[in-house]
Amino acid sequence: MSPQILTATNALREFMFSHVYLVPPATNDDSRVRFVIDQLFKYFLAHPDAVPVELRTLSERRGDPFDCAVLDYIAGMTDRYALKVFNAIYVPRTWRA
Repeated sequence: MSPQILTATNALREFMFSHVYLVPPATNDDSRVRFVIDQLFKYFLAHPDAVPVELRTLSERRGDPFDCAVLDYIAGMTDRYALKVFNAIYVPRTWRA
């Protein structure tokens, strides 16, 4: 990366963190997001078969503990997909829209 591009990239990154990512309303739901991620993590630890076999196999080949596969799975989820999975696991069907 050229010095000019690096400077521009760093300036943009600094702007995004100070004006977008770490200010309300972006941070208003932090505690709820943490709750969802925590519940998904606990669920997948207790239900290894719900984690894609590819991630389980990769984790085993690397010699990583199973929780690394769970972390990789959740980290790869989009916000929308994580909420969809959370709802499918925890929200009673009669409460869903």
